[in-house]
Amino acid sequence: MTHNRTEPCSGDEHPCTLAEILKTKRPVVVEHIHYLSTGEGRYIEIHAYPVFDSKGDCIQIIEYGIDITERKQSETERQRLTTAIEQVADGVVITDRDGTIRYVNPAFEKITGYSKEEAIGKNTRILKSGKHDEAFYKGMWDTLSRGGVWRGRFINKKKDGTLFEEESSIAPVVSESGEIISYVSVKRDMTEQIRLERQLRQAQKMEAIGTLAGGIAHDFNNILTAIIGYTELAIMKLPPESPVLKNLNEIYNAGDRAKNLIRQILTFSRKGEQKLKPLQIQFVIKEALKFLRASIPSTVELRQDIDTACEPVMADPTQIHQVIMNLCTNAYQAMRESGGVLGVKLSQVELGPVDIVQKGGIKPGAYVLLEVSDTGCGMPPAVVERIFEPYFTTKKEGEGTGLGLAVVHGIVKGYGGRISVYSEEGKGTTFRIYFPVQADPAEIYKDIGFESPDPRGNERILAVDDDTAIVEVERAILAALGYHVTTFNSSQAALQVFKEQPEKFDLVITDMTMPHMTGAKLAQELLAIRPDIPIILSTGFSELIDREKALAMGIREFIAKPFIQKDLASAVRQALDRKP
Repeated sequence: MTHNRTEPCSGDEHPCTLAEILKTKRPVVVEHIHYLSTGEGRYIEIHAYPVFDSKGDCIQIIEYGIDITERKQSETERQRLTTAIEQVADGVVITDRDGTIRYVNPAFEKITGYSKEEAIGKNTRILKSGKHDEAFYKGMWDTLSRGGVWRGRFINKKKDGTLFEEESSIAPVVSESGEIISYVSVKRDMTEQIRLERQLRQAQKMEAIGTLAGGIAHDFNNILTAIIGYTELAIMKLPPESPVLKNLNEIYNAGDRAKNLIRQILTFSRKGEQKLKPLQIQFVIKEALKFLRASIPSTVELRQDIDTACEPVMADPTQIHQVIMNLCTNAYQAMRESGGVLGVKLSQVELGPVDIVQKGGIKPGAYVLLEVSDTGCGMPPAVVERIFEPYFTTKKEGEGTGLGLAVVHGIVKGYGGRISVYSEEGKGTTFRIYFPVQADPAEIYKDIGFESPDPRGNERILAVDDDTAIVEVERAILAALGYHVTTFNSSQAALQVFKEQPEKFDLVITDMTMPHMTGAKLAQELLAIRPDIPIILSTGFSELIDREKALAMGIREFIAKPFIQKDLASAVRQALDRKP
């Protein structure tokens, strides 16, 4: 009747209480599914007891059943919940009211390094890192003791002593009487995510400053062009014994420093023009170290291990010189007081897929690895984290702008490479830079010298710039070199004159950013009238055009502001002498 059967129970589906008692003559407890008259199945716990006569024979069996359906369902739910908790990636911890650990899941073991056996029975204080003060914990316990849920972030310590950041949610478990009997905490290891967030903020910060730099570079370089140009003209007209000469030289040097500062800002933001070519950087580094040796105090030993067989990379020799000088200067400054060893090593390495995972952000292949190390004071993690931020510096006032490493970072990223730093307080610092090898160089550039030509001429030049000060300084410089110069502040007016007398001019120098008509547009109009006219395009900064785009348009030369006389003289002569 209760088993929903018409035949006797065979015992195959579940034990039969009658058969068990007749066989063992002992009480039996079993679970059966019994069916109600409605057909619904219920879990029943059967308790069966034998009744014996005076001879010891079983003459009766007494059974009573307890409906345990809800209990079985609860057990199933509990098992499902336990399985889920055991499987989740977040750590789960259950403690008593005093914070003694009573349960941890496998994820907790993986995150903290403590096994279940090591953690259970211990207080959660085993995870304390010392990075939070008493007020932090008091605020947490105040919330929990009121029955509230606390959410926040911990900096905790693993079994091996390393720190990690976790996002935690702690909730009290309340009994039916309303009393808090335990706490359950869900913990998520946020270390990697926080690291990536900081990297993103760093990238956004550098991008923002780079955007600002691009915005001000054009106007600032125009101002510097006038300052440097007129100062240079004044210096040229004064006799060596003039008392004013020293003051003008100081103005000129200050303008030059300002010019380099703008270039540095544009470099770390990767908005500056880069003259990349296949370069064996070992030769640049060797020359830079020769120059550096004279300025390093004798208490610092310079050790170099330069592999001269390294293959070329796509780079700018000036920027590579800048990288090595910045890194080495920082290194020996960290050892000024106590002395030490400055190491510079260059080698070629091959990075596979596993290495790429560790290095991050670069592709597998051949790289030239530059390592600059020191045995100085080292840096704490908080400083290492910000080391590539522009204008962040730990140096005293007047010892640095905080741009050096930001510039290095921008140069390396612009080459498709990667830079990393490892440092420990009291144990020194090591920078590692990976430059991608240039696979098939058409030409290897080894010369790091720079020519300073000052050619002259007598050709007729049309100079166009909307800034009166700049166009006048161009006229003065070129006139001093023997050229005949006609100037305009309006690109439209210059175009009109050229249309009327296209053969009157041998060369046109035009600014890029001008109202009504840009220098690039003016160049196109001029070339349409006279395809053989040499044109020089100058700019303080523009994202719309660079050297490659200008040359592709048929422009002969591209010159960046602020320029000095030798820059302008060289560009003019090259544009005039180069065949179209």
